[in-house]
Amino acid sequence: RNIWHFTGDLQRTIAESRRDGYIQGMKKHGLPVGRHTIIESDFEKQVGYLQMKQLIRLHEGALPDGIFFAGDVTAYGALQALEEEKIRVPEQMKIVGFDNDTTCANDRNHPFLTTLSQPLLEMGQAAVRMLISAIQNPTASKETKIFLPELIIRESTGK
Repeated sequence: RNIWHFTGDLQRTIAESRRDGYIQGMKKHGLPVGRHTIIESDFEKQVGYLQMKQLIRLHEGALPDGIFFAGDVTAYGALQALEEEKIRVPEQMKIVGFDNDTTCANDRNHPFLTTLSQPLLEMGQAAVRMLISAIQNPTASKETKIFLPELIIRESTGK
């Protein structure tokens, strides 16, 4: 299995964390990871589109089996490029995004995107609780809370 990763803007911590998660997951499953499997990208649709077009030109006969995108918007741009180049998703390439961002889903003729969804309501509620706690007790120890995303399987991975 040949799985690549389009990062987000690596000046942002979330993009670094998602890239690191990709690397850890690949290593855990004994899959190859290296500079050729990680494409430095952004969280923009146009960037995903242009980079996918370039990837197709450079790796015409050796495209990856799947790509994990650090953001859904970038993945939607890539899906548009794949459609134009007649590369069938999920039959020829599987695509997974991150954020469960459906803002670009309406302008598509391509499969609904499999994605990782963050529990945004829970995160907002926890942030408010932590802020209130910090205001009421400024000397209290700081709390760290980790939220796990939910995998939402859709058409772009063949489900």
